Amino acid sequence: MIKLPVCPYCNTVFYYSDVVRLSKKKTGECYHCNKKFKVSKWKGRIIFYFIFAVVISLLDVIFLHITDTKTALPIIAFTVICVILSLLFLPYTVRFYKKGELNKKVKR
Repeated sequence: MIKLPVCPYCNTVFYYSDVVRLSKKKTGECYHCNKKFKVSKWKGRIIFYFIFAVVISLLDVIFLHITDTKTALPIIAFTVICVILSLLFLPYTVRFYKKGELNKKVKR
C-alpha cells in the first residue's frame, strides 16, 4: 500500500510537503517529538522507477496498437505526460529510520 512515511520514534505521519522538503536532506527532525532520524529514498525510488518503466512500456505498446498513427508524436506526448504525473508519487517512496537503524540493515 502506498503511504507517506512516519516518524520512527512516535509514528507521527508527515504531510506531503514536509516529505518533499525532507527528501532533499539526509537527516530530518520530527515536528512532534523533536528527535532526529535518517531519510532513505533510493531503495524505494529504484523499485518505483523499475515498475514505472515496465508499466509505461506496456501502456505505450497498447497505445500503439489501439491508435493507427504513422508518427510517434502521440506516443511521445503520452509518455511525457505519464512521466510528469509520476513525479507526484516520489514522496511516497521516502522512508524514515532511526539514527543507527539504517546502518544495521545494510550490514546484515
